[in-house]
Amino acid sequence: MKVLTVLPQGGLWGGPLAGFRMARALAARGVKQELCLGTEGPILEEARAAGFPVHRIEAEKKAPSRVVSALLLLYKRKPHLVHAHSLLGLSRDFAVAARILGIPLVWHLHEDLTFPRYKRRLSSVRLLSTLAVAVSKVQLPHLGGTKAIHLPNGVDPQAFPPPSEEDRALARKALGLEGNPFLVLALGRISPDKGSDLLCRALERAREREERIFGLFAGRGKEEDLADLRRVLERGDPPLGRILPPSRQVLPLLHAADLLVLPSLRENCPLVVLEALSTELPVLATPEGDVPRILSGGRGGRFLPPRKGLDRETLASFLVRACRGGGPSREKEGKKGRELILRHYALSDRAARLHHIFRNLAGDTMEEPSR
Repeated sequence: MKVLTVLPQGGLWGGPLAGFRMARALAARGVKQELCLGTEGPILEEARAAGFPVHRIEAEKKAPSRVVSALLLLYKRKPHLVHAHSLLGLSRDFAVAARILGIPLVWHLHEDLTFPRYKRRLSSVRLLSTLAVAVSKVQLPHLGGTKAIHLPNGVDPQAFPPPSEEDRALARKALGLEGNPFLVLALGRISPDKGSDLLCRALERAREREERIFGLFAGRGKEEDLADLRRVLERGDPPLGRILPPSRQVLPLLHAADLLVLPSLRENCPLVVLEALSTELPVLATPEGDVPRILSGGRGGRFLPPRKGLDRETLASFLVRACRGGGPSREKEGKKGRELILRHYALSDRAARLHHIFRNLAGDTMEEPSR
């Protein structure tokens, strides 16, 4: 079976990363994978290194030109099915092309569908997709009139193992951490809707009560948001924390940290939470998207209050309690989190289900195309 996976963006975050990992997991099950990307980025390099045939259609091109390019590519490569990720333009262009050529299309949705820019594009999903895949239960109510399933994100437990004592020591040494600080990690996009500014201000207040607390923010963000955080983090001696650029190597950060904090305003099924749980890193997160399903019963972490009721004083108290041993820890919640991933969120299980769905949807197109 040949599948063409469409990734409008090539960065190592959210939807693009989940889409690329799924492509690799499907390839491990014998699916012939080809990728089409709309932008340059690390995923383009990793896809080539993995041996996938990779195609490029510039996302900056005008829509009619992209549709024609998608038609030509599909006609030439003759996939049994198109697997499009994201609601961005290139996926919609391939949806149009696939419909014209009669090729089934599975549209994998990673975005917050309450955003107006995405809500306006849902009509294309209803009209053009054979099946929509929602990574979070909160997306399903927005997909009325669409054949859709809920398939949460998954993570490869072997790629995100728990650290040994030596692993933790090496990871912390590489970060230049001295004095055994309590390391609070925020991993992913740095922005107000992710709660980055709130966490930064909470760290400042928590430091007044616990000198060991140190914050580490790793990810991309607007320059003005990064500048605001730096001004706060660089105060004092020693500094309150540090900002690191996005990296392909997030495992050492997860190994070095004592706590992952995600005080988001909105989420779907955050990969970073699953990655943290796989490494036995406990999580504090607001109950958004599928987070309540993931962390229910103390499996891997604890809930923060919803953002409407969360201020810096409350968040600071959570951080201080965790630093003093009264919050989630690797020894307790961390081990439960790892067990949860192994039982319910393994990427291989997600790929097996999606492979079965692909074969059913492809149906009578599964005959090898004539040359």
